[in-house]
Amino acid sequence: MAEDRADAGTRDGGWFARGNQAAWIGAVGVLLAALIGVGVPLLLSSGDDDGGGAAAPTTPTTTPSAEAPGPGSTPPPASPSTSPTTSAPTPAPTSAGSERWHGTLAFDSQSKELDEGQPVTRDYQAGDLEIGGWRDHYSIKGLGSTVLSLWPADAALPGYQDCANTVDAEGVDDHPLTQGMVVCVRTSEGNVARLRLVSLPGEGSRGTFDAVIWAAE
Repeated sequence: MAEDRADAGTRDGGWFARGNQAAWIGAVGVLLAALIGVGVPLLLSSGDDDGGGAAAPTTPTTTPSAEAPGPGSTPPPASPSTSPTTSAPTPAPTSAGSERWHGTLAFDSQSKELDEGQPVTRDYQAGDLEIGGWRDHYSIKGLGSTVLSLWPADAALPGYQDCANTVDAEGVDDHPLTQGMVVCVRTSEGNVARLRLVSLPGEGSRGTFDAVIWAAE
């Protein structure tokens, strides 16, 4: 009888032990599964940190444009506008051969300058022409680089080109005064003149001419 109870106890204890063993095995399996479920993401996350993962996107920084002032800033002062410079109009050059002056030219003891737009009196031998001599022996003289040429008395009055041609070809320093004579002149500045004697030297005068002055070439 005693052996039968021992065998029965052994059988009871063996079943309980086997039942507990199965329960423990199941619990361990659940725990391992849980650990594996937690460990794998951790390992993957650790691999991403150690490896060259993609860098986090960087938010671009916007630099304010220098042309657009920020809030509260004072805009730069506008540059002053530059007004165009207005220059005085340049007078048109006088064309060669155009008439500069026409009138009566009266000589006295001083010289005459013919390059001033109209004849003006100059000190002795400081102009272009003078009348020299005494009594009945007077002559018209070119001063400095001024030269003159006698035009034929029986020919028509010369124009600009006629006078320019004859004075350049036959220019001399002086000619005696004769009634009605016509003289062509090239002045020191290159202007051309025609002088026709209308009165011989007399009391207080050294001769009077009807004169035309043309612009130089």
